[in-house]
Amino acid sequence: MDRASVSGTEDCGFDSRQTHKFIHSSKMKLVFILENIRSVLNVGSIFRTADCLGAEVFLCGYSPTPHHPKFTKTALGAEKTVRWKHFDTVKQAVDTFRSNFPHRSAVYAVEITEEAKILWEESFPLHVALIFGNEVKGVSKTAIRLAHKTIKIPMFGSKESFNVAVAVGICGYEVVRQWNK
Repeated sequence: MDRASVSGTEDCGFDSRQTHKFIHSSKMKLVFILENIRSVLNVGSIFRTADCLGAEVFLCGYSPTPHHPKFTKTALGAEKTVRWKHFDTVKQAVDTFRSNFPHRSAVYAVEITEEAKILWEESFPLHVALIFGNEVKGVSKTAIRLAHKTIKIPMFGSKESFNVAVAVGICGYEVVRQWNK
């Protein structure tokens, strides 16, 4: 299909005429918790994904905020549409999520651990927070302890991980896909 014939789909990757088939409401909540992400470009890209999914973003520690002068380079306006909050610690972010959604919710750390369940083998509840960690160090042990479970994206090549912005997209779309089964 010619890109020009599909208005408004460049950012989200699917035909906007098909969006009526997808369910997304206030009954469902997806939050990306970004723990000490170094790159403003990664965070800006994550904001674009959050906009496409109707997700919120909780920024923790030294993760750049939309106030950073280079933020708009990859966010491309998503900084104006995505709800976000900054927290000093990942614990504060998780506690805020849990207090807002005490029932039918879960917090997942996205990290390669021995206990981690493969992403698509998990059944996600109606309120989901996904914790993503630093590009080099990954999700902290503190964040892993705070999470209900740890999930991972299976790898089939020689690399051990995806870029954090790519991982957010993969995981976020799997949650929304499951909500729309």
